[in-house]
Amino acid sequence: MPQIILRFNIKPDGSVQEIVEGVTGHGCDLLTKPIEQSLGEVSQRTHTPEFYAKMNSIQNKHIEYLEDHDWIGCI
Repeated sequence: MPQIILRFNIKPDGSVQEIVEGVTGHGCDLLTKPIEQSLGEVSQRTHTPEFYAKMNSIQNKHIEYLEDHDWIGCI
């Protein structure tokens, strides 16, 4: 499984650009939802070609695990 990378670019105007690598399909949205809720309103969303690819079952289980465990207490 590829490594999942989340990158955040904070611009001078205070807006935040979020870049996700290593996730296919809707896993990106599921993974970043708690972070986006904490940051505020999403003004624009641009999906990469990987978004339109289907997740395999291993990726799906990994995303479910991250949703349930990694963000608890972080936000």
